[in-house]
Amino acid sequence: MKRLLPLLALPVLILPAVASAQQGAARFSIGEQMFRLPVPTGYCAPEGEMKQQTEQVADADVANITVGTWLACTGAGISQPVERYAIVRSSRRLSDDLYEKEPTLAEWEALYRRMAQSRANAQAMDEAEAAGEKALGQRTEMELADASLIERDGDCVYNGEAVGAGQPDATAQGMIMTCLTVRGQKIFTVTLYDFSGSGSLAPMKDRARAIALTIEPVTP
Repeated sequence: MKRLLPLLALPVLILPAVASAQQGAARFSIGEQMFRLPVPTGYCAPEGEMKQQTEQVADADVANITVGTWLACTGAGISQPVERYAIVRSSRRLSDDLYEKEPTLAEWEALYRRMAQSRANAQAMDEAEAAGEKALGQRTEMELADASLIERDGDCVYNGEAVGAGQPDATAQGMIMTCLTVRGQKIFTVTLYDFSGSGSLAPMKDRARAIALTIEPVTP
């Protein structure tokens, strides 16, 4: 079972417009393994024009399989403007490999921390990026040096960061929290985005973990 851990690209997505609530569960395959993932609590699946937009973003992310994109909602429907959303992904390059959870999470945590420590050292950052590109087999963008939270528990490695904070020309300020996990011996990332201006990394971490634990392998 392979344990080499390249960086997954985690692009920021700002979604306008309106979508309506939709319940149900996604069924999908990663390699030869089938999975089931219900719509996360507090989120709804996009429809109509919004669905087309999210599908275009997913298609553009050639490095990853986008399992699903969900928008924050209440009983009244999608919250407007759309400032909070969740995306679940799995690396295409790693889709045929199998991973043990504990050593995989440990290696990812170590990689995240090495990258964070390299922020002041441009050469070390370039070397870390080159290593990630070599492992993944394509160009990657490494943004984790700006992470404000890196933690690990028995289910996830967490990477949380502030976006646009302290930047006068920033168009949006908010928080991004990613839980990288292993489910059914496959690697997934659950990434939550919050541009409401009131986001906090600690509760986002808990929500990301809760979503990750609902990714379940199923028998075809």
